[in-house]
Amino acid sequence: MYNPFYILNVYAPSRCGRDRKTFFNSVLEILYSLHDTIDIDRLIISGDFNYSYLRESTLLEQTSSQWISFLSQSYTNIMETVNFHTVPTFRRNDEIMSTIDYIFVSPNIKFYRDQTDICILQPSWSDHSLLQTSFEIGRSNSGPLMWRANPIYCKNKQFQKQLSNRIPLLLDECYDQLTDIEMWEKIKE
Repeated sequence: MYNPFYILNVYAPSRCGRDRKTFFNSVLEILYSLHDTIDIDRLIISGDFNYSYLRESTLLEQTSSQWISFLSQSYTNIMETVNFHTVPTFRRNDEIMSTIDYIFVSPNIKFYRDQTDICILQPSWSDHSLLQTSFEIGRSNSGPLMWRANPIYCKNKQFQKQLSNRIPLLLDECYDQLTDIEMWEKIKE
């Protein structure tokens, strides 16, 4: 079984720095109150923060200093790890562009990052880009050396048919390239 991880998706108020400060201070209060319930060291914080780290001179006017401190001490902006931290994530009519969307990860999760990207969406869909990241968290206890077949599937005719059709295809696909153990792992996927 995997160790759980948590995702906090935020959408901060856009109009007023005072509202954002109140919002992020309340998010911090909630996180601190959940400290016994969730492992904050396994937390991903993402979303539309509606402030920009690229505007350092006005950053503390735009958001809570406690929030900024919390993130800087405990989290990494995953977009910085691939030099995407200056790419605009918000566009309006190609006139207004800013970087206000982020994905922050705790150190316990940062090292599992696999890929990160930004996808610019069609303006008719959204004025924000899609931030993407994937993680290679690891295998569960039901993986190699622990795998067990579910006996209920053995009685399912549709499953039996699919399995009978799929195994020969997998073997043909990689017979010469994989060891027996690697083939068995491939079949279990």
